[in-house]
Amino acid sequence: MLFNSINFAIFLPIVFTLYWFFTQNNLKLQNLLLLISSYFFYACWDWRFLFLLMFSTFLDFFTGLKISQAKHHKSKNIWFWISISVNLGFLGVFKYYNFFAESFASALNNIGLHVNLWTIKVILPVGISFYTFHGLSYIIDLYKNKIKAENNLINYSVFVSFFPLLVAGPIERATHLLPQIQKKRVFDYSKAVDGLRQILWGLFKKVVIADQCAEVANQVFNNYSDYSGSTLFLGIVFFTFQIYCDFSGYSDIALGTARATFFCVGNNVVQYPEIYQQITDRGHSIGNHTMHHVKGFKTPWKMYVKDVILAQQYIPSSLFRPPYGQLTRYQAKALKQLGYKLIFWDVISYDYLQEPLTDAHANALLQQIRPGSIVLFHDSNKAYLRLQVLLPKVLEYCKIHKYQLNNL
Repeated sequence: MLFNSINFAIFLPIVFTLYWFFTQNNLKLQNLLLLISSYFFYACWDWRFLFLLMFSTFLDFFTGLKISQAKHHKSKNIWFWISISVNLGFLGVFKYYNFFAESFASALNNIGLHVNLWTIKVILPVGISFYTFHGLSYIIDLYKNKIKAENNLINYSVFVSFFPLLVAGPIERATHLLPQIQKKRVFDYSKAVDGLRQILWGLFKKVVIADQCAEVANQVFNNYSDYSGSTLFLGIVFFTFQIYCDFSGYSDIALGTARATFFCVGNNVVQYPEIYQQITDRGHSIGNHTMHHVKGFKTPWKMYVKDVILAQQYIPSSLFRPPYGQLTRYQAKALKQLGYKLIFWDVISYDYLQEPLTDAHANALLQQIRPGSIVLFHDSNKAYLRLQVLLPKVLEYCKIHKYQLNNL
């Protein structure tokens, strides 16, 4: 079942409808539905290899528990290498054995030694590289104590076999994807629309660009002896676009886009409603940042809470970030009783500083970012000069490290 097939066009809306409208209030049912859907998706390629996927999943789930339960480093190493060896062993046999066997036989034939090495006649299991390295990333992160072992087999199985990533990638680290599987998801119309846009853009790159370039590239390379050097070079150019748009298109279909949460000052929303509207229209989350950007340590708690409630008229959100990070115990207690979720941060960009920005400062900022970090920037004239330099660096850093940028 290809992403650009009629079957997938039928499959995805059915799963989407069941997921959001029949299981939306039950996390266990949502994950079970994702698992069943993913296994059905994979079985449509070749149901016989579904058992190999299940075996690989259970192997890494079981060895992961043993690694986390190991009381001695020696036993931890044993279970770690069992997982590594079996996974790479299956991958080597199914994907690379015939290649190396035939290459070795050809090399011996070239020096006069005629051998007939045994090869296996088996279809390559689709997606074996992706789900194998999914499992290995989990085991390696667990071995290095970067994550805790997943005790729920269904949650772990969804992580390995999640159908948008199963057959074409990209490979997601457990530190990134597993926490999203473990927590409750709430339907967001703007995100759903934006996700559809990205799916359509991915389909355009795959069907309109990649597939059309493939016809030209295949024609040239299948008959390379009949064409001139310039035509062969043109074939290389078309092949380059084919490879890029093919993988990029699949990735666009599989992945969402970066999202931010804007904590707005109520007075700014009143003065610049068009900017506030742009933020919400583009799918970003919003949060309350008081009406007049008041300092918590210098404002009586009743007056402070009143200022927050005043901003709520213009910023309908249960998220609240205190200006300057200042919040007294009484203010925090009162806001929590009103149902606000208090948001702070663990990485601050210092984009508001007026001193020249150095590479050392930028690198220090990047080194603080971890999975789950909340990175604080300021959207203001004062912070703009540093913001326009630091924000692209943070986005690129997160892209390289496969960190997905989500709103709160």
